[in-house]
Amino acid sequence: MIRQLTALSLFIVAALVSWFFFTGAAFSEDGEDVEVEVEVREVEPGTERPAELKPVGTAEPGSPWKFSPKGPLEWVCQHPFALTVLQFPAESAYILAPGESRLGYRIDLANNFFVHQSGNGLVQLDFESFRQTLSYRRGINDKLELAAFVPFQYNSSGFLDSIIESWHDFFGLPTGDRPNFPTNQYSYVVVTDNEFRVLGESDQFGLGDVTLTGKYFIRPEDKRWPALSARLGAKLPTGDAESQLGSGGFDFGFDFLAQKTYGNWILYGQTGYILTGGNDFGLDGNDLWEWSLAGEYQTSGRHSWIVQFHKTTNAYYTGVEDIDVDTVEFALGWKRYIGRNLLWEGGFSEDVIVDSAPDFAVFTQFTYEF
Repeated sequence: MIRQLTALSLFIVAALVSWFFFTGAAFSEDGEDVEVEVEVREVEPGTERPAELKPVGTAEPGSPWKFSPKGPLEWVCQHPFALTVLQFPAESAYILAPGESRLGYRIDLANNFFVHQSGNGLVQLDFESFRQTLSYRRGINDKLELAAFVPFQYNSSGFLDSIIESWHDFFGLPTGDRPNFPTNQYSYVVVTDNEFRVLGESDQFGLGDVTLTGKYFIRPEDKRWPALSARLGAKLPTGDAESQLGSGGFDFGFDFLAQKTYGNWILYGQTGYILTGGNDFGLDGNDLWEWSLAGEYQTSGRHSWIVQFHKTTNAYYTGVEDIDVDTVEFALGWKRYIGRNLLWEGGFSEDVIVDSAPDFAVFTQFTYEF
């Protein structure tokens, strides 16, 4: 009962905070969002106006200025298996200007419930993962941006089970086998060929696998064609595989990013391929395809709503048919500038194919550009 009241209190506080920012975005006048600085210099009478005299922070797509598109949700699949392999977060096709940097702090809370058996295989994942990610991006030149992502993860029995059951009942969503199992229990078991391959313990916290990426800017958008960029990435085995905080192997991958603006709408696309480098779980690993589609609607210069779909193929082969499927998820969220260079992201995700991803996940992120 205490956990339920605590969760309800957190939900109410989050709702009030969100309402404060949303109403501020919806009812502010356009003039309140416009902050233009103009460089002023004295010139001799009769001379031409210097070419460099222009407003600071023009709304060029991809610039860190707050009137530009804010990008898709930088969210990755929170399936326990997917978190142990390389994933590319969805991003804008544009890069930071040379010498500019972006720091990020992200929180993902996901509730997992997968209980399936077939043949000699069994998968039972019933827990919550609390993941914090520190990120750093740096614009190197007009074509290249480098980034690093450092995750820290905590797996526990959690507190969201009863809330999710009520959520599913209210909207008529399928609950699967949830009602047949105790709430807020911990289980991380994978059995193949009558042999335990993974048997995780509760309350594990530690460093996950660090990811390094490099993004190459190919072209800006024009009236006909979208902006394009390409990305290379590598995942380092810095997480403890025995605690399910990493795979124990190196992963490499590449993807392509596209972006096109239509008035207040900005559309984003991403597709990529990941070569997995083995694991310490004793499971057969698979190379992965992933793609995402996102639509951003700017309600003001400060605030945008974003809807997003993400699909990735399965990272491991367990022999359990209902587990070895592609992951398809839907997310709804927002991005809002709460300072000149401080961007806030928040939202939630649901599994589109039941039991292919966490039943429910929430996320928030703060990024600061300088």
